[in-house]
Amino acid sequence: MNVERLLQGLAAFDQLATMVALVDASGQCRAANSALENTLGVSRRSLQRSNVFDWLADATALRDNVELVAGNQVATSRFDAQLHRPTGGDLPVHVIVSQSDIPDCVLIELIEIEQQTRLDREERAHTLAQSNKDLVRNLAHEIKNPLGGIRGAAQLLEMEINSRELSEYTNVIIHEADRLQALVDRLLAPHRRP
Repeated sequence: MNVERLLQGLAAFDQLATMVALVDASGQCRAANSALENTLGVSRRSLQRSNVFDWLADATALRDNVELVAGNQVATSRFDAQLHRPTGGDLPVHVIVSQSDIPDCVLIELIEIEQQTRLDREERAHTLAQSNKDLVRNLAHEIKNPLGGIRGAAQLLEMEINSRELSEYTNVIIHEADRLQALVDRLLAPHRRP
């Protein structure tokens, strides 16, 4: 297959933040995206002349997984590895080897472990925020029901009391119940300004 034509078909991979390479079963790089090029500090042309098994500190797992995916024994495999950067220092990555539509080639995606950890942390934070929101809404509903009863009882009591001094106490109860009711209504309201 013509490499130029291949690169035109894979132009969308340049928009990805993760590192992506298309390799054949022998590990020869056929195409790479700009994220991989930038992370390794090596030109795309040099990457296409290299073997993907040279990119990792220990290529045994990658070699085995490329062989399994290329042989259609599994559709996708995942593992963690150390990406060797020519500019110095190894980068911990999560490697995903997947089948591709291009004959005799597999797709390799490399995600920085730090980036993956950040995504997992953001997802957990979102889930926790949603749980807290549900908890506050349930609590507000539980508070709202007795408040109506307290306010109603204070109003009935106020009608029964003939003393002006004692009716001040029921006015305080009614006023505070209304204040708490307004607070609960704000908690239950859809997202307005904080």
